[in-house]
Amino acid sequence: MRGLRMVIVVGVACFMAASATAASGTGVGAVSGQVPVLEWDVASSWWWDGDAGTWFIDNTGSLNAGPLKGGVGSTSNWNNLYSGKPVDPELFGLPEYVAGGAGAGDRPYVDMNKYSYIGVESQRYEFGNPVFSPAVGYTEIGFFYFASDMAVLENTGIGAAHDTNNQNLFLYADKGLTITFKSWTEMVDGRVSNPTNDNRWCHEDVVNVYIPRDAWVQLAKVFDVAASEVRYYINDELVFTSPFDFDLTHYVFEGRGDVIGHFGTDGRCLTGMSLSYFAAYNTVLSLDEITESYAYLTGIPEPATMTLLALGGLALLRRRGR
Repeated sequence: MRGLRMVIVVGVACFMAASATAASGTGVGAVSGQVPVLEWDVASSWWWDGDAGTWFIDNTGSLNAGPLKGGVGSTSNWNNLYSGKPVDPELFGLPEYVAGGAGAGDRPYVDMNKYSYIGVESQRYEFGNPVFSPAVGYTEIGFFYFASDMAVLENTGIGAAHDTNNQNLFLYADKGLTITFKSWTEMVDGRVSNPTNDNRWCHEDVVNVYIPRDAWVQLAKVFDVAASEVRYYINDELVFTSPFDFDLTHYVFEGRGDVIGHFGTDGRCLTGMSLSYFAAYNTVLSLDEITESYAYLTGIPEPATMTLLALGGLALLRRRGR
């Protein structure tokens, strides 16, 4: 038994080394056979331009040839949290690249340790471009660190821009020095040429209690139209299912409505958050696919891989015993 443990440990170490090697590539393909709408992987040299310092380069090829920018937050909403106090410029600064330390896989990450934002410089990415019907839903996956002292100067979106026409916000945070995370899911009636709020379906989930603070976490949101539910996963585990009773047969994502890939904006800046990975898919990912993403992000083998390692170890011990 002791020998088997040694074989399995060696196998796990090899798996983690292979994962680290994969993480140094483009990042696209963290989920086999699925192509994301967009994917930003700080472990990819295509994503981070260290020479420029403030720019993040998208690695999805022709889907997006434009850059993503990290910026210093605006002081315009200072009084929301610090009324009567003079603006402290030391609290504002660019997101910083850190070469390692994110999770068990020691991934690189971008640290938003001062009021800052990460946002699309000149292009928009959205579930509704082009508008497709019937919609099956979507999946968003992120690898984040939320500090217990995280603060937001003005209500902001994490994973998508706040204040767009039709908001599918991975996470939404009210302004404040104490953050309560929510998630918004919205669609519009595709039979209406100029939809108003009366033609929109809106679903809000309060997910704050499920999201750890002061720890790296894989967070996945799955909007499943066929199952009439929104599912939330933390570190490869289903933690919350939010059903809805509404017929979305004729509903679509509003074209040019959702701006995916924003983490705050200049006036809606935030501090106390770090980002190592973010991806959005125009499909409903399975638990196995979320598990595959978790293995990619953490270097922790999937259960099937662990089984194979164990079987390989047993086979090796049998050969040695002959």
